[in-house]
Amino acid sequence: MAGADDLLPGMQADLLIADTAYDADERIVSMLADRDKAVVIPPKANQKNQAGL
Repeated sequence: MAGADDLLPGMQADLLIADTAYDADERIVSMLADRDKAVVIPPKANQKNQAGL
């Protein structure tokens, strides 16, 4: 099974909507930001900074 590290570098969409599990994974957010992709990930309930992405 392919994971985010395999799938996201070739992502053609301009927007990624992801589960809260990806909120803590800065490498995913920064990789997509470097490619001018918008990221919409709700913050985890136990996150101190509830601003989200």
